[in-house]
Amino acid sequence: METLIIYTETEKLQVIKDFLNDLKVRFESKSTINEESIYSADFNEMIKQGDLDIEKGKGSKVNFNDSVWK
Repeated sequence: METLIIYTETEKLQVIKDFLNDLKVRFESKSTINEESIYSADFNEMIKQGDLDIEKGKGSKVNFNDSVWK
């Protein structure tokens, strides 16, 4: 048994599912937007925590004109 990962637009998804069903291929469908990631679980958790911190007002803004890349 092999695993095939297909990245596609939502509009094409049903056509692909129908094709696989016609071939009697067993498959699982999962959204990669929120559930899966090419990044590690630790990294994803750090990003989520950062988003929560920003929502709570923690963090600081950097003015581009004051940055070190002048």
